[in-house]
Amino acid sequence: MGAAGGRNDTETSPNSLPRRCRVQKKTVPLLAEGTDLSYELSMTTHIPVIDLFAGPGGLGEGFVSRDGDSSYRVKLSIEKDPWASQTLTLRKFYHELRDAHGGKTPKKWLDILAAENPLELAESLFPEELKRAKEAVWTAEMGVDESAPKQHIKDRINKAVGNADAWVLVGGPPCQAYSLVGRAKMGHREGFSDDKRHRLYRHYLEIIADHEPPVFVMENVKGILSSPLDEGFAINKILEELSHPGKAVGRSKSNAVYKIHSLVSPVDPSVDPSQLVIKAEEYGIPQRRHRVILLGIREDLGDITPERLKPVQEQVGVGVTISDLPRIRSTLSKEPDGWAPWKKHVDNYAASLKIKMKSSDETSLNAGANLMDYSGTPEFSSQWYRRDAGNLLLNHAARGHMTKDLARYLFAADFAKKNKSSPHLRDFDDELLPDHKNAKDAKAGTGPFGDRFRVVLDGKPGPTVTSHISKDGHAFIHPDPSQCRSLTVREAARIQTFPDSYRFLGPRTEQYRQVGNAVPPLLAGKIADIVTDVLKKAGLI
Repeated sequence: MGAAGGRNDTETSPNSLPRRCRVQKKTVPLLAEGTDLSYELSMTTHIPVIDLFAGPGGLGEGFVSRDGDSSYRVKLSIEKDPWASQTLTLRKFYHELRDAHGGKTPKKWLDILAAENPLELAESLFPEELKRAKEAVWTAEMGVDESAPKQHIKDRINKAVGNADAWVLVGGPPCQAYSLVGRAKMGHREGFSDDKRHRLYRHYLEIIADHEPPVFVMENVKGILSSPLDEGFAINKILEELSHPGKAVGRSKSNAVYKIHSLVSPVDPSVDPSQLVIKAEEYGIPQRRHRVILLGIREDLGDITPERLKPVQEQVGVGVTISDLPRIRSTLSKEPDGWAPWKKHVDNYAASLKIKMKSSDETSLNAGANLMDYSGTPEFSSQWYRRDAGNLLLNHAARGHMTKDLARYLFAADFAKKNKSSPHLRDFDDELLPDHKNAKDAKAGTGPFGDRFRVVLDGKPGPTVTSHISKDGHAFIHPDPSQCRSLTVREAARIQTFPDSYRFLGPRTEQYRQVGNAVPPLLAGKIADIVTDVLKKAGLI
């Protein structure tokens, strides 16, 4: 069991904990008969996590679910997107439900997970647990006073943290905020202070300055390392302001100073900024997701050097991550759909492309669904993926594609299978090219987007799952030619390492967007282990 999950909270007396680890310092009153003691104790032993710009909750999930029952609980998530907030609420309810039942999951959870409206059923079966979940998720747009006044945010964070000395702030402003850091420095001040994205960055610094968390974890895209500023990079200015947040935002009463660490390399002016990038595939994540994750440690906690992420000996491929999921077909988006017309199109394209197919001999494939029965076993991390999912499979409905895209996907997947690499547009026959000039230029080598149609290769970590997957599936083609489709939400979530019991709510486009905007929970869990070690070294737990 990892460092974050080594304590059995239901068997620990609050008085046996170090004073600084106690979340609530007030005396717990005498409990009425029938009160769930395990829940009352859990309220005094869990380390609060505050999750800003939470998305669907991948970063927080890694802290909470690391190796089963973790020492952390997300006490407040702030997210502007209403569908992501609903997803967060359902997941928060799941954790509240387990806490209220001594770390065990009631059988009714599967009924809720499978329900057409899971939050509605949750309210009828477990109203108190859902109430606590809703209180911990705030749908608000930071940086917009009408949505989330700064004082209100400050009050909500104070309430969520309580009197805890050991707590963690996670999340970071969207990447565009950092691209603007140097704009005023370079003489482009017009409108800078009023730009909402800059206000997000400044507000983030204000939150650190006002609340002085012992530790914060900031995740962002690697582009923040290459944004220019004067004769250097904006990242140097960002590191300076994160180290002295009070000074950066004019908070004279805030004296907290932070040492900023990378989890993969020293943070030093002499170090090439590119060395600060975490390449997720090197740490056991089935995805080539490259991000910057910085760890801030308050200097008064002592001279603490955090551990670094440990690379795995063998990278995890997409095949072992999604091959157990039911085979399904795409649907036809521009004409009446069905197995027979779909099969006819695929067989005709296979014949014209001289691709050997078995689709005409096999049983009818369906197009998947938002809820399906499942009886398989993932080859990779089966216990992580299938915990508390029963025999359910969620969010595994195929997209609809134009018939011409079926031909392109069929060709691309077959090419990848034979060549162990995804095709370039120059490899496509002319009749397969999209009917626009960009495609013809790319085929000729005189234009961009030559890799417009990309296959997720079986034996390698997948490409970065981004929010663009919500627009089309061209960059996420399934490796099995006979399925002729792009990835489903569940397959993308598997590559992002979300458990199968993590249900994404909202229209399918919004589900894709949520998955693409998330931090992989398994990577976040590894970061949680490092944070736990820091808090132990600081004497806070």
